[in-house]
Amino acid sequence: MDRCPRCSKIVEPNWAYCPVCDRPRILESLRTPVVQPAWQQPLWQAAAALVTLWLIVTLGVAFLREAKAVRVSRELLDAGKTQDAWSILQPFLPDHKNHSQALFLCGQEAIQLHLGDEAKQCLQGLEGLSPDLAKELRADYGRTLTAGTVGCNADSFGQLLALGDQLGSDFAGTVLSKLGDVVETCRAARDYYTPMRITQMLARSGREMAMIEQGYVPAISKAVAQGRRADAEVLARQAGRMIPAGSAAVSAALGPAQPKSAQK
Repeated sequence: MDRCPRCSKIVEPNWAYCPVCDRPRILESLRTPVVQPAWQQPLWQAAAALVTLWLIVTLGVAFLREAKAVRVSRELLDAGKTQDAWSILQPFLPDHKNHSQALFLCGQEAIQLHLGDEAKQCLQGLEGLSPDLAKELRADYGRTLTAGTVGCNADSFGQLLALGDQLGSDFAGTVLSKLGDVVETCRAARDYYTPMRITQMLARSGREMAMIEQGYVPAISKAVAQGRRADAEVLARQAGRMIPAGSAAVSAALGPAQPKSAQK
């Protein structure tokens, strides 16, 4: 049994007409493959060629734009124009989250601009794509934080420490390692107020002992090694007044008191 191609009713295979819709079944024409008209083939070929060309041009333009954004941003960064470099790269990043070179540049630029959240995101994105570049970027962060100018300035130190905290505890440790230079710079400037402000700042996060361990102890040890006993004693008294819990570490760095004859 067959089905009528018009009404889909079951009919005898040898019937020329469907008894339901009363139309010719034209079996031979249904069995014969439909030949594509000769004029259609060139049109299909032309359409396929146009689509292929469009894809090539679209991908090519996207690649060139991508390369240009990264290239120009890198050139501006190398020229010291970090803000301009960031302005070029920032619109590029949302649609290219897996572009390792763009993420590397993002980290370099963000850390120089003190954009802690952005720097952290770029580093985290890069760690999953290229561990080698991520390691290099971490080292770049460390160098930037170490080279950051602080001097005897509580606000500058606070900004640098906040940036380190945003990036992670290991980066915050890099900033804290600068406390020895801060203490020594403040002593040379006869500024005893700034170390107290920094100590209060650290106390708010329970890290006041860092002022002793990475600030006063290194500065006192350096003064003793250079024969500046008077400076070392001044720093020791200052540390003892601000952080009594660190007195033992300060005394150990200062060493035993010298006889007056030896001091002369």
